[in-house]
Amino acid sequence: MGTCSPHSGRAISEILNDPELKEKAKEFGDAAGESAKALGKRLKDEEVKEKLSEAGKAAQDFGKTVAEHFQAEDRK
Repeated sequence: MGTCSPHSGRAISEILNDPELKEKAKEFGDAAGESAKALGKRLKDEEVKEKLSEAGKAAQDFGKTVAEHFQAEDRK
């Protein structure tokens, strides 16, 4: 993501040929790259992995419950 955003922003600013937009696009790309790096580091944390796994399991359980509800409704 960090490598894609700066290139995309620069390409757009070049199309519009606007120096102010070029600077803003660079700032945006740099910020997006830093955010991606921070998120990547955080996702390597074991506690975060465990919480994401729990959230995934909860989402699966919720989806299963909703599906069962609609299947039961269809049988009525």
